[in-house]
Amino acid sequence: MRVLLAYDDSPCARVALELTAGIGWPAGTSIEVVQVVEPRRDLVGLPDAAFLSAADPPPTDEAVLEAAHLAVEGAATRLRAAGHPASGRVRHGRPATVLARDAERGNVDLLIVGSRGHGPMDALLLGSVSTELVDHAPCPVLVVRCPRIDRAVVASDGSASSSHAIGQLVEWGLLQGAEARVVSVAPGGRPLAGLLGVVEPRVADLEHGADEELLRFHRSIAEDAATQLTRAGVRAEPELRRGDAAHEIVRAAEACHADLVVTGSRGLGTLPRLLLGSVARKVLLHAGRSVLVMRPHPERPEQRVRFAVPQTAVGLGAL
Repeated sequence: MRVLLAYDDSPCARVALELTAGIGWPAGTSIEVVQVVEPRRDLVGLPDAAFLSAADPPPTDEAVLEAAHLAVEGAATRLRAAGHPASGRVRHGRPATVLARDAERGNVDLLIVGSRGHGPMDALLLGSVSTELVDHAPCPVLVVRCPRIDRAVVASDGSASSSHAIGQLVEWGLLQGAEARVVSVAPGGRPLAGLLGVVEPRVADLEHGADEELLRFHRSIAEDAATQLTRAGVRAEPELRRGDAAHEIVRAAEACHADLVVTGSRGLGTLPRLLLGSVARKVLLHAGRSVLVMRPHPERPEQRVRFAVPQTAVGLGAL
């Protein structure tokens, strides 16, 4: 397994380092610690020193580079002390772009990054490395906010990609020793009954039957995924929820005080995502805890469980 840890020696990066060091990775795992040094610019094109007193000059480029090398080597040493093969290097450029490109070129299995803790509005207006990587990285992205994983919420939609993702969680050791709550969210409301029920009473009966079938469908998804985790030695319980997918996943995480939320991404383009939002992005912005965004099965990205009622599958692989 190949893991890429983005590290800049900030407090949030140190949290990500501690979590990475504490995971029981599978044999043969290699971890690369990368710090991306971004070119320094000011707002009006003036030298940095123009905004500082002579007693507080900005660090030189050489000093910044030396500090970056010391930071990544210190992080790699911490990982090696925990028993994980690790190396470190410094790259130059725009952090999100460089990290996504390195993940693709290096066939990385998991990209780990800390969270700066911006609120939803800040992230929406200004963006962040973590949210951009969730949108564009070619591999699963773990955005770390907690230094451990004792309790996790795993969103499941019953797709082939969802089953594959749960298998990866077990293989990677991320849920080793943790309690997991497997959540499947059924869409809420019965709009046809409200609109047409007065004119045609049979509509309400038909929709009620479809609604009950939909709930059974999502209940079985949660139960099957929980069974899959239980067989792998993870303490897992199923949970059926109803309503908006992202909102219910966040509520489930709050209810069980989860350290980690696992969800998925369909990989929409940038413009549709900005217009429509996504479950992964909403969970990342509102959950307030570590979030692992999985990717569809690389060999079968479009293979999904189909159901008669449209838009039933939410969670792993959802928008």
